Amino acid sequence: MADPEEKVAISLLSRAVALDKQQRFTESLICYEEGIQILTQVIRGLKDPKKKSHFSQKANEYLDRAEHIKNHVHLEKSKGNYHEKIRIEDGAKGFSYQSVFGRFLSESVLTIDVEDPYIRTFHQVCL
Repeated sequence: MADPEEKVAISLLSRAVALDKQQRFTESLICYEEGIQILTQVIRGLKDPKKKSHFSQKANEYLDRAEHIKNHVHLEKSKGNYHEKIRIEDGAKGFSYQSVFGRFLSESVLTIDVEDPYIRTFHQVCL
């Protein structure tokens, strides 16, 4: 039976894979990093060598994918080509501009284009 940390790691890494498939790379990268960190802690505490070997192999696979995503995002950002589509369902709550755009904001970001038919005036976008 899986311990609570193992379940959290599996949940985070499953979420990372799902976000990766949706090409939501920055979000998937965060989930990969957190999931790998927790999985590494789980591996340290394992006694079963077979399970330890399996989890180590999976951690390496996830780490390779996370590195690939990190390099891809960095390359696209340096070219000024990186974009990510975020779909927020009608009536959804909990999506502030900080939570949606915060991970993209740095000194290198010059513009953010928002395509939303309901945003019509400047004050609706102020951060």
